[in-house]
Amino acid sequence: LALLTVEADDFWQELEPFEFNDELPELQADVAVVGYPGDSDNVCFTQGVVSRIDMNWYTHDVQLLALQIDAAINPGNSGGPVVAEDDR
Repeated sequence: LALLTVEADDFWQELEPFEFNDELPELQADVAVVGYPGDSDNVCFTQGVVSRIDMNWYTHDVQLLALQIDAAINPGNSGGPVVAEDDR
């Protein structure tokens, strides 16, 4: 997640704010993965589905929620946000 400051007020005129979802997606829910592949000037949208929702154990007895997304990963676009079909 990057936080940017844009001082030109006209930059924001036609943009709608992004809403975060406070609920988990359902299994097999359609999603889009957003990325910025290397050596490209374009944003990449890849379609996929939620294929797994689980709690995973990590080091020092820490358990964290993990979502597995079944979508193609192109060089440079992994780690981007996942957007549900309802745009959240």
